[in-house]
Amino acid sequence: MEFEHAKQIEPADRPHESLAGVYAAQGIWAKAIAEYRQDLRVATDRRSTLVALAAAYLAGGDETRAAQTISEAVGHRQKAVDHEAVALLLEGHKLYAQAIQEHEVALRLHPDWPFALNNLAWLYATCDDARFRMPLEAELLAQRAVYLTGWRESNYIDTLAQAYFALGDAVAAVATERVALQVSPERRDFQEHLARYARGLGQ
Repeated sequence: MEFEHAKQIEPADRPHESLAGVYAAQGIWAKAIAEYRQDLRVATDRRSTLVALAAAYLAGGDETRAAQTISEAVGHRQKAVDHEAVALLLEGHKLYAQAIQEHEVALRLHPDWPFALNNLAWLYATCDDARFRMPLEAELLAQRAVYLTGWRESNYIDTLAQAYFALGDAVAAVATERVALQVSPERRDFQEHLARYARGLGQ
């Protein structure tokens, strides 16, 4: 295999990370884990590699090592920013239950952090796994983020609009998305969101 050869001739290019991704895509978790562990020796972003390794452990059925690896990714500083960074990485690997736990820890450490409030609200409002969609909680979190930033952060307003739409309130979603566009009129994604919410009103 070309990746196996690359490990021998180009070690500086982190072929272990590439090979781990190949094995993970094929569901060969034992080999993916072995390659991620090798990559940790040279990883410049250990946190990202550790989260990928945790995802592989979990997919391979080793929940204990997955939890231990996530803890290692957070580190010992126990700062809200560390937990939030890991939460976002976990979301990227669709490890939603673990991501929610990390968001919640970040918010326990920093209850009025709009960034973390918004991130968790977005997950609850838009998660592609219905088990983790909780639009009422999304609304409450997004409202808090918007309040704390004085309706000046368009991303947070957009999240609140999404929460309203997830709750089935297209009227509030349209009105709120229009506010987001007033703050950031150049955002095409907001325009697309508004059009989608308006269709919910039959407009």
